[in-house]
Amino acid sequence: MPSAAASQPRTTAPETKLCHRPTGLGNVAAEYDGAGNLIARYDHGYGLVSRSAAVGQLAFYTFSAIGNTSDVTDLPGNVLNTYVSDPFGVFLGQSESGGKYLPVRGASTE
Repeated sequence: MPSAAASQPRTTAPETKLCHRPTGLGNVAAEYDGAGNLIARYDHGYGLVSRSAAVGQLAFYTFSAIGNTSDVTDLPGNVLNTYVSDPFGVFLGQSESGGKYLPVRGASTE
């Protein structure tokens, strides 16, 4: 007989789809939910510069000397999230107070 836990419905994380630019070495251009609605678009210059949410919230990325994401800030420059990597790029930890943002090299998505 199956256990009560086995009969409970499982919840899964919402599906997110990333749209990559055909040029630019696979840079992420946009993020969509499972229904195809825009969540955010990503702006690139010399690397990733910012994330513009569909509802208008802007976030800007800063990077360490070796190219790992170090901070995500809002428009006035307040730090929303911080990511820490060792000198070899190994992810060590994160502090996320401003929500989930697409991390870049070295930052965890969990």
